Amino acid sequence: MHEEDDYVGALGMAVLPHHLRRLIDTFIAQRADMTEQMGLLSPPRASSMMRLLAEQGPLGVVEVAQRLRLSHPFISQMTQSLKQSGLVETHKSKTDGRKQLLALTEAGRAEAIVIRENHDVLTRVYQELCDEIGVDLFGASQDAMRALDARTLTERAADK
Repeated sequence: MHEEDDYVGALGMAVLPHHLRRLIDTFIAQRADMTEQMGLLSPPRASSMMRLLAEQGPLGVVEVAQRLRLSHPFISQMTQSLKQSGLVETHKSKTDGRKQLLALTEAGRAEAIVIRENHDVLTRVYQELCDEIGVDLFGASQDAMRALDARTLTERAADK
C-alpha cells in the first residue's frame, strides 16, 4: 500500500489507537511466522501467559488476567485455544470449588521451555527494530501506561 492510499495514516494522531492496533496486528502476524519456525503450537499472544503458568501456576483466570493486565474475556478465550491445543488444562480449586485453576500440561511445560529459550532472540529482534526507528517502543509503552494510570484520556480531554 502506498502512503497516499492510507486513509487512517492521513487522519494522524487523533486515531492513535487505530495506528497502534495496526502495529500490534503486524507484530502478531510476523511473530506467528517466527512461532511456526520455532515449532510452537501456542499463538504469539499466549507467550506471556504460558511463561506465567510455567513459573507461577496453577493460577485462576482472574489472577492471570490481573497479573498480565489483560481482560478476563481475553484470558478466557486464550485458555480455550490453549486447551484445544493440549497445552493447558483446568482443575477446580481445592479451597474454592467455584474457582477454575489453569495449569500447563506436559506439552505445555515443554512449550514454555521453548518460549523461554527464545526470549533473548525476540529481545534482540525487537531491540534491532527499535534501534532502526530510533524509538524505544518498550520504554515508551511503559511510560504511556504509567501516564494513563495517573491521568486518563477522559481527564485529559476535559482539560481541552
